[in-house]
Amino acid sequence: MQYAVVRVIENSQDFQRPSGGRKLSNKPNATFPQRNGFGFEEWNFNKELLIGGQIWGYHYYIPAKKHANDLFTLYFVTYEAKKWRLVGIYRDARHMRDTRPWPTKIVHQKARDLFALRDQLGPGYHDKSLAELKAVLRPQAVERRWAVAADDAQIIQGGVPIPDEISFQHDFRKNFRETRPTLLQEVDALRLDGLVSEPRSGKALVTIHVDSDEAVLDLDYVATEGGGKWRMHFARERNRTIVRQKKAQVLKDTGTLKCECCQFDFAKHYGTLGKGFCEVHHKKPLAKVPKNGLVKTAIDDLSIVCSNCHRMLHASGKLQTVQQITDLRKARKPMA
Repeated sequence: MQYAVVRVIENSQDFQRPSGGRKLSNKPNATFPQRNGFGFEEWNFNKELLIGGQIWGYHYYIPAKKHANDLFTLYFVTYEAKKWRLVGIYRDARHMRDTRPWPTKIVHQKARDLFALRDQLGPGYHDKSLAELKAVLRPQAVERRWAVAADDAQIIQGGVPIPDEISFQHDFRKNFRETRPTLLQEVDALRLDGLVSEPRSGKALVTIHVDSDEAVLDLDYVATEGGGKWRMHFARERNRTIVRQKKAQVLKDTGTLKCECCQFDFAKHYGTLGKGFCEVHHKKPLAKVPKNGLVKTAIDDLSIVCSNCHRMLHASGKLQTVQQITDLRKARKPMA
């Protein structure tokens, strides 16, 4: 998984359609939105314009060849009133090298949206009929498209300010005039996730089935300890959405990802290599899992742990609690 910050133009319609009202410019260095009064990213969160259940959004960022086949989390940001704002997120997005024109349905809707704003658009668009706009749009924006499942596209209504105290290893905010797409380390991505993490209060966030593709065992000796139930347990621990929400929440609240059993901090001991690293353990006893294999998981059902303590939590036939492992460690005398 790669993480990238990408800047987009301001939009007052939650990126459902162009908002219009922009000041036009014909300067040689003017950007596409400055020349034409809109940007193709202004439809990036319109879930009525799906292709096979996915949004095919736009951004001019094209990944380097070594990342061409990687999945991305894209953080869309704007700069307005001298303030950076996070306005939307694509999770598990993939850059599409497909250069076919947009499907007719999408072309027609975008043409109608622009036709409604035609008096506010630039020379290449404001004098066009609806049919002419369709003809103009059909071949455009075909090489810089990002596909994301509709449920993995999160619009942040009104955006959320990015506090100045949040620092990034490669700070994309240093020069707003020269901002380019910027790859982030996971720990920096978690800081952005923390700005929009779901409220805790026991709210169920994720539902997973025992047969989910996420159900990958990460301990090599548990297969004999109950079959399907163990498989289900690790399905919950490996679900990326809830794990990232937990890590983001803890990092936001405490500034670190310390093990809840032993207080080990990977970043403290391993520096940059350990930033953002920890394991996430599910505390809910398996006896409470319903027979249908559907598990609703809240952030408070999870614990941040180190690799050693995570192994100990699962080391016996009966799942240990975080408190039990903590007490066990405290009871042990230091080795001579």
